[in-house]
Amino acid sequence: MTLDTGDDELIISMERFADDLKSVDCSEQMTMAFKSNEAYQDAIDDWEWVNFNEKRTFILIANYPGCGRNRSRQPWVVSNVQYDVPNFIVHLNATKKNWTDIAHLYSLDFGIYQPLPSPNNPRALIEATKSFSVDLYHALPSTIFSSSFGQFSFGIECNECGTSGSLEISGHVESNLFGLSQFKVSVIPHGIQAHLALRMIASGELPVGGWEKDFDILSVGIPGFSIPNILEVGPNLQIDGGFSLSTLEGAVSITSGITATIPDSSLAEVDFASKKKLDIHGWKPTFSTTPFQFNAKVDADFEFFVQLSVAVSLTCLGGSLVLISYVLH
Repeated sequence: MTLDTGDDELIISMERFADDLKSVDCSEQMTMAFKSNEAYQDAIDDWEWVNFNEKRTFILIANYPGCGRNRSRQPWVVSNVQYDVPNFIVHLNATKKNWTDIAHLYSLDFGIYQPLPSPNNPRALIEATKSFSVDLYHALPSTIFSSSFGQFSFGIECNECGTSGSLEISGHVESNLFGLSQFKVSVIPHGIQAHLALRMIASGELPVGGWEKDFDILSVGIPGFSIPNILEVGPNLQIDGGFSLSTLEGAVSITSGITATIPDSSLAEVDFASKKKLDIHGWKPTFSTTPFQFNAKVDADFEFFVQLSVAVSLTCLGGSLVLISYVLH
C-alpha cells in the first residue's frame, strides 16, 4: 500500500523502527521510549520538522502491540513532538484517525500483482510479495439428502465426495481527487475439481405428479486474508443440489460417479472503474463419468443436479463489493 500526501504532511511507519523501541503508549498523549541514544537522535532529526509550522503534521502508522487489533495498522495524525532527552522518550500530540479519514490518494496491490519496483519509496506503508491463494479442498457429507413423500422415501448418499484445487486472487486499487480511479480484481483457478460418487436409494410408489426438490448441500466460509480496517477478502463456498422425479416404483439403489474439472486457463476479471466491468472466459467444466448401475429392474424417470459456486467478498477502506463466480454445474 502506498499513500500520497501534501507538502505539509509526512508519513512514518512504526513498523520500520519497531525493533528500536522499548515501549509505546498509544493514547492521545502518545509516548515512545527508545532503546538507544543513536535511534533516539535519528527520531529527533526526522520528526523535529513537524514543530516548525503549525500546518505541518505527519501520519504515524502504528502496529505496535497494544496499539490496535492483532496485525492491524492504526493511523494517528501527529501535530507536535516533545522530547525527554535523558530518558530517550518522545511525547507526541497524536489524534487517532480512521483510514477513510486519511487515505484520499493511495494505491493498494494485493495477491500476485507485481507493480514496477520503487526502491526507497518512503510512502510505501505495507509491502509484501506473498501471493494470496484460497484452498477449495472440502469433503462433502456422506448423506446429501434423505426424506420421504407420503409412502415414498428417497435418499442420496455420497462416498468420498468433495472439492479440491485453489483460487489465486489479486487486485489493484487506486484513487485520485475524484474518488476511485482503478479497482481491478482477478481470480485464476488452479486444479479445481468436484468429485461425486453418488448412490440414490428409493422405495415405495411415487404419487402422481412426481416430486421436485432443491436443497443446500454445503455452505462454508473459507479462511481469507485481512489487513484490519484496510482490506478484507472473505471467500465462501456454496454447493447446492436438486432432483426431479417423474415416475419411480419399487425399491432400487442406483450408483453413478462424475468428476468435473475447471481448466486452469480460465480467468475472471472485474474492473469496477472501467466501462467494461467484467471479463470472464473459461470456467466451463469438463466431465468424466462412470455409468449408472442399478441393483434391480425399475421403471424410473429422474434428474439430479449439483451446482458449486464460489463467492469472493472484498472490503477496501470501507467500500464493499462481491465477485461471484459459478464454476461447476
